[in-house]
Amino acid sequence: MSDGLIVENVESFYGDFKALHGVSLALEPGKVLALIGANGAGKSTLLKSICGLVAPKAGRVTWRGRDITGLRGAQTVALGIALGLSGCWTENRTLESVHQPVVQRTDYMLDVAATDDLPDASAKQIVDWLNGLEPAYSDTISLDSGMAEPAPLVLQHISALVGRYGLTLSASASVSKGTPGAGQIRIILSRRSAEVVGCPDWRRPSFATAAGQTLSNYGCATNGNIAAMVADPADLVAGRKDKSADPNLASAKAIKDYGDGSKSAPAISVSVNPK
Repeated sequence: MSDGLIVENVESFYGDFKALHGVSLALEPGKVLALIGANGAGKSTLLKSICGLVAPKAGRVTWRGRDITGLRGAQTVALGIALGLSGCWTENRTLESVHQPVVQRTDYMLDVAATDDLPDASAKQIVDWLNGLEPAYSDTISLDSGMAEPAPLVLQHISALVGRYGLTLSASASVSKGTPGAGQIRIILSRRSAEVVGCPDWRRPSFATAAGQTLSNYGCATNGNIAAMVADPADLVAGRKDKSADPNLASAKAIKDYGDGSKSAPAISVSVNPK
C-alpha cells in the first residue's frame, strides 16, 4: 500500500511524558479512518505526529511511499497532509466570538465626457449621480482615465464637485472592469458596509456546561454594534492609526475641554420655523 498513509510503531513525547506508545495504523486511498478514545488517549498527538506538529521519538510515518517522519508542518501541508477543523466542535470554548463583522465593498461607476476640461453637461451628470448615491463619510472616490493621465482642469473640477459632499479624490484608483471610452473619464465611488452575518443566533441557549462553552449568540450584540457604528468599515480590516499632530482632530479634545472648563463652547445659532 505505497499510495496510502502508514504509521509504524510511533512514539511521541511531551517533555518526559510519553503520549504515544508504539501506535500503528494504515489508511488506504479513498478510505476513512476514525480514531476513537477517551480524553488524553493520544488521538490529537497522533494526528500532530503525522502532520509534523509533534516530532516522533521513535517509529516511522510514510505517505505515498515517502518517509515523512519528523517533517515540519509546512512541509507536510505541501505534500497534501493537514489538520482540519473537527465537524463535531460546534461549541465555542474561548473568549473570542465566532460572530465577527464582515466587510463588503460595492463599486459604482460613471463614465462622462472629459478631454482637456470638464464640460458643463458632464458636471451636471456627476452631480445628479452623486445626489442619487448620497455619499457618506466612508465612501471613497477615484478616477480611471485609461492609460492616459487626466487633464489638470478635469481633476480640479471633479475635486471641487466631490468636495461639496465632504469627500476628496483617492490617490489610488480602484480596479474596474473594462476601460472608459475615448474622450471619457470614469468616476468610481467605492462604498463599504459591515455586518455580522448569522446574528442573532439562538441555536444554543446559555447554560452551565462542563465544557465551559459560550452561548451561540455570544458576541452578536457587541460586534453588531461595532459594525453598525464604525465610521469607516475598512478600519475593521486594516485598522486605523492617526498620525496627525493636529490636536483639533483628536476626538477626546472636546470632551477634555468640556470637563476642565478650559475653553467655552462656541455659540450655535438655530433658527426655528414657526408652525
